[in-house]
Amino acid sequence: MREVRLWLVAFTCFMLSACQWAKIAHHDPQVELLLVQAKVKIDMHWQRMLLAEKQSRDFINYKQNYHDIEIDIQVLKALNEHRVYNSESVTQSEHLLELWRQDIAAHQQQNTMSDFVIKRRVKQYNRVLTAMLVAENVKPE
Repeated sequence: MREVRLWLVAFTCFMLSACQWAKIAHHDPQVELLLVQAKVKIDMHWQRMLLAEKQSRDFINYKQNYHDIEIDIQVLKALNEHRVYNSESVTQSEHLLELWRQDIAAHQQQNTMSDFVIKRRVKQYNRVLTAMLVAENVKPE
């Protein structure tokens, strides 16, 4: 009987040592709102471009919109950086900002965007921002 208790205690200690508490940031409604707003603005940006004739998709016509959205993403990143235990959301924000800056550079260099690229970007940003929203919503209140 004593051996059984010893094995039970040893097994319990082993199982408890395998468990770790992962600390994560609490849900922030302001970040959630910013994510929704960014998602809408980015989708509108690409949809407007898709509706325009290819010849009128010059970078200069979208420069201000690119800049406004970049600022929104930077604000989102800054808010995420100021929250404790929030490294995953910071990484996602950095990825989003990097992706956005790549699109700015590509559009500026080519001075146009094809329908194929725009449609692909719509799907890509939708996936990224949806994942960020889901991640924010599963955080504890």
